[in-house]
Amino acid sequence: MKFFFLLATSFIFFLFFKNMDAQVYPDSKVDQYIKTGIEKIIKQEYSSAEEIFNKLESEYPQLPLGKIYLAALYVTKQKDYAEIINEDYVEKLLNNALKMCDNLLKKDKNNLWYNYFKAVGEGYYSFFKTEVGSYLSAFSRSGTSVDYYEKCLEIDTNFYEAYVGIGTYNYWKSKYFDWIPFVSNDRLLGIKQLKIGAANANYSKYFAKNSLMWIYIDKENFKSAITAAENALKYYPNNRMFLWGVARAYEDVNKKKAIEYYYTLLESIMNIPNHNRYFEIEIKHKIAKQYFELGNNEEALKLCNEILSIKGLKKDVKERLEDRLDEVEDLRDEILDN
Repeated sequence: MKFFFLLATSFIFFLFFKNMDAQVYPDSKVDQYIKTGIEKIIKQEYSSAEEIFNKLESEYPQLPLGKIYLAALYVTKQKDYAEIINEDYVEKLLNNALKMCDNLLKKDKNNLWYNYFKAVGEGYYSFFKTEVGSYLSAFSRSGTSVDYYEKCLEIDTNFYEAYVGIGTYNYWKSKYFDWIPFVSNDRLLGIKQLKIGAANANYSKYFAKNSLMWIYIDKENFKSAITAAENALKYYPNNRMFLWGVARAYEDVNKKKAIEYYYTLLESIMNIPNHNRYFEIEIKHKIAKQYFELGNNEEALKLCNEILSIKGLKKDVKERLEDRLDEVEDLRDEILDN
């Protein structure tokens, strides 16, 4: 379900950027480990990030942060590479981290950071459950995460990172679940909260752009989506998250530009060592559709044939691509019939 993908994405970027003023963790070494590790994730330098978070875990075993970030790093990497997630590994890390959070909160339920740890941990649990297809569990976890972010705001009304996370949640849960009697339509409130966070938070500004980018796409405000994405890409030009978004937004504005961005994204994917070709096939299909809609049947057909000639896909990859490969065959046949 698209909601959970977007919500999961939100939690990734929400954690990526922390306010450097009121919201900096008091221990400067811990703060530095987090910021450096997160920067490595954004740059998709996963091995370096893992090394940093392992240091955080070994040097500060009394904090849940090491476990939370290691789980988040692993799920993010597997998602980025379109690889299968080892559920037992992630659940062990997050369950242990959340138990630590609960024990810390028993000692001091009004501690800003303990509530933040819990919010982040539940948020990543939601992200993880989304990626393995457990959507009801993901929705429940995301709601719990927001509860703790709201507690953070009760403790410190200037904890602007919380506005970003809560606002994103309010928009997407309203869109997909406002048919349920007890779920109110808070889409406009969510956008307002997100903008408050974006305007006041220091390190969540790129998450805010990512979240707003997908909201703008959902609302078919493609020009605003493009602006948000391209501003972020000025700082992180190789970040595949923003490349996916900006390419999607351009599909409805300028298909030639969409193709350019999809090719940039494809190049990035192809540079991943031993990539499993899942995203290669998906992106080539998207490009082929853009060419077809532009009337360039030659290029569209060429890409379809490239995709259908790929051999040696892993069993799980082929199974997950079954519907898409059928679509590629349909597109090829439509081109040949013209």
